Amino acid sequence: MGDLGRLGSQNSPEKRTSESRASEGLHLQAVEGLWGEALCEKHREPLKVFCWEDRDLMCLVCDKSKKHRAHLVLPAEEAAQEYRKEIQIKLQNLKLGRKAIEGSKQTQEKQTAAYLEDIKAQRRKIVQAFQELRSFLEEQECVLLARLSDLEKQEDESSTRLSNNISLLSDLICDLEKHCQRPAGEFLQVDVGLLLF
Repeated sequence: MGDLGRLGSQNSPEKRTSESRASEGLHLQAVEGLWGEALCEKHREPLKVFCWEDRDLMCLVCDKSKKHRAHLVLPAEEAAQEYRKEIQIKLQNLKLGRKAIEGSKQTQEKQTAAYLEDIKAQRRKIVQAFQELRSFLEEQECVLLARLSDLEKQEDESSTRLSNNISLLSDLICDLEKHCQRPAGEFLQVDVGLLLF
């Protein structure tokens, strides 16, 4: 163990009794040793092993205690490797999950883009259809209004003709009535055929 062994013997439990009493109120899991190595708070020994059941680092003295005697205890480095393996498996699963989600996202984005293009195409078709319908309706409106105007004009012309005919007939009736009132000599001097057309 070299320097660490000598350090462990210098920091034996007997020599640290007063120090342990001074630090009883502390709730730290471990304290730093001279070389920056984590030490057991209770025994001031390096934390070399890992209790798999309690998921806790501990020193070799704690390892021999009744509390941990029946537990699976591994060297800290070996336990770290086991944990790293577990984490790597979980990381791999997470990466696969992320990749699957990214694939789904890309597929969904493509589908969304295609769907949006369809919507745009449908919008263009609807706009064009209604523009054509508006144009057709405007043309039909113009045609129908022109026809109505022609009908109104024809009605006005027909009404004017009828009024003129009535006026002519009224004049003719009046003339005939006056002529009938004349004495026989005057009456017969006029060509009756002309009066009767």
